[in-house]
Amino acid sequence: MSLPLYAINEGISLLSLGSLLAARGAGTLLANIPAGFVIERFGERKLVQLSKTAVSASCLGYLFFNSFVGLIVITFLLGMGMGCIALARHTLISAKVCPQQRGRALSKLSSIQRAGYFLGPIIGGSVTELYSHHAAFLLAGGLMCIGLISYSFGLLSDHPKQNSRSLISFIQWMPSYIKGNVKSLVPSIFFVMSLRMIRSSWQLLLPLWANHMGLNGTQIGVVFGVFAAMDILLLYLGGYITDHFGRKWVAIPCVVILSACVLSMPYCLNYNSLILLAVFAGVANGLGAGIIMTLGLDLAPTDNRSIFLAAWRSMSDLSTAASPLVISSLAGAFALSTAMLFSGGVGLMGGLVMLVGKSETIHFTLEPAKEA
Repeated sequence: MSLPLYAINEGISLLSLGSLLAARGAGTLLANIPAGFVIERFGERKLVQLSKTAVSASCLGYLFFNSFVGLIVITFLLGMGMGCIALARHTLISAKVCPQQRGRALSKLSSIQRAGYFLGPIIGGSVTELYSHHAAFLLAGGLMCIGLISYSFGLLSDHPKQNSRSLISFIQWMPSYIKGNVKSLVPSIFFVMSLRMIRSSWQLLLPLWANHMGLNGTQIGVVFGVFAAMDILLLYLGGYITDHFGRKWVAIPCVVILSACVLSMPYCLNYNSLILLAVFAGVANGLGAGIIMTLGLDLAPTDNRSIFLAAWRSMSDLSTAASPLVISSLAGAFALSTAMLFSGGVGLMGGLVMLVGKSETIHFTLEPAKEA
């Protein structure tokens, strides 16, 4: 929330804002494959320690860089660090949790993450309103440093090592795997990219629309906090439905309801209506929490798991990297409502593809993994 508003206060245009947010997605995208090889050779622990250090440095970097180029570099570093942390979590779960329990395992993991999403916007918005954007970035960097210290003394162990492939052998193996699973991979990738776009749209367009309405930082933080609260409440239910009824039972409602919320945003003309919209969006996002990771885990082969998941995340992160640029370009060239219409339409198409073109991945025959 702080980054878009900070950029606007610094006089950055909507088009430049899209480039700034796209840099975060690009950092995540470009870090995935190298991070997969790092995990194969050195394990998750070292990767997470390095990544948390990078995220801390990037948060603190916003205190010293106010040029557009400097902000691009810092945001790119932030995206790299967050992407590496996410991949390490993804790999650990794939190795230690069996398919029938992945939804609930990811919901438990997401509950901790979403608690930060709930408290972060409220605290960050209040700190911004009382002090400044710099104070909010300083707080974020300090909290990440505390997380780094706590993790370094934790008991988390790396996943069991396998015979890792070289980059060349992986490139040679991937086309044959895609060819053998094209009917499942293509709809999955389209759905994931559309879901990533609609989620990026919500995160970008909501603060811009709220700012257009004249809401202050605290009010915008409360809106995000309500969204996160509903998200948290639906986490376990979404994981339970995923494991007992199938992935499509949460994937389709998630992307369709989020798309409807983005399409409805131009009709929210006051604070209360925006709060109500955040409730519905939070419910949808909570139901679909972890669905992208779950699909990746279902499709991942038992050998070379880390690098496959890195490639899977890279394909889905393409949408995260491109979405802010596309959405802000549409908003700058036309209007915010045009960007909302486009992203909402793409999200609805993703739901349709998932409905008619995708089979349930939970029925795939996979080698059972030990439960964590």
